Amino acid sequence: MDRGVGTALGARPGAAVESPVVHWFSTGLLIALSAGTAAWAGWLLRRLFVVEPAAAPGPGPDPERDPDDHHTEEQIP
Repeated sequence: MDRGVGTALGARPGAAVESPVVHWFSTGLLIALSAGTAAWAGWLLRRLFVVEPAAAPGPGPDPERDPDDHHTEEQIP
């Protein structure tokens, strides 16, 4: 295997070689995104186990006994 002179790790001559600045920027971005994802997951878990659930709603009005219920369909003669 001929690596050629002046190429990085056997890349063919003329191929784009990633600079160390781009490599470290990409690494830093990946670490930051991973930390953000871990923090968000921790916030969700804390919210799941610390915040009290909302109270369940009570029984609704009986449409046959409630004359002010305007959500029932009116029968047209």
